Amino acid sequence: MYHTEETVDIKQASEYCHRNPETVRRWVWNGKLPAQKVGNQLFIRKKDLVRFCRETAIAYHAQPEADAASLETIRQTGTEIHNRTGRSFNAAEEIETLREDRDREMNSTSYGPDFLERARSVREAIHARSGRVFDVEKMIRELREERDGRAE
Repeated sequence: MYHTEETVDIKQASEYCHRNPETVRRWVWNGKLPAQKVGNQLFIRKKDLVRFCRETAIAYHAQPEADAASLETIRQTGTEIHNRTGRSFNAAEEIETLREDRDREMNSTSYGPDFLERARSVREAIHARSGRVFDVEKMIRELREERDGRAE
C-alpha cells in the first residue's frame, strides 16, 4: 500500500477528473492508471492521477483544501528563497512564465497538414508487411514506461 504517499479512492479520483467512477475503474483495470487494491477498494496515488490526467489531456481539478495547502507551501518557499538570496520571489509570475514557455514550445511543434495522411500510410504499410495492427497506445505506454524508468 502507498502508506507514505497521499492517495485517493475511485470516487475522489472521478471527482478530480470530472469523470464517472466506472471510467476511472476502467482506466485502472486496463492498466492505464496504477492503483492498489485494499480489500474491495482501489486507491490511487495523487501523483499518478495527476500524471495520467496530464498525459491524456484530461482536466484535473484539485480540491480547494489541496489548493490552500499548495499555496501555503509556495508562500513558504518564496520566503525561504527571499531569505537566502535577498531577492523577492513571485510564484504566480514564475508559474505564468513556465506556462508561457510550455505553450510556446507546444505551438512551435508543427506536423504540417499532411501529418495524419503520412501517419495513416505508415500504419497501413506496417499492417501490410506484418499482418498485425499497429497499436500506437501500447507503443506510447511502453515509451513512457521506459522514459519514467530512466528518470528514476
